[in-house]
Amino acid sequence: MPEADLHQLFDCFKQGSNSVGVRSGAGLGLHFVMAVCEKHHGTVTVKNNDHLGSQFTLSIPLDISQ
Repeated sequence: MPEADLHQLFDCFKQGSNSVGVRSGAGLGLHFVMAVCEKHHGTVTVKNNDHLGSQFTLSIPLDISQ
């Protein structure tokens, strides 16, 4: 994924410019992931490697006090 795409990665209706083959979908997947994660007070991070792809990490806190 090009660095230029990272700033808009979680925006609605955005797809990476480096997509392989025919593009499909509406560009809502990562936006949805971010919205759900934020509702649970979590975070989503992305580590970019041009040659190996991108690694996404979701962190959602666990409250075990209940």
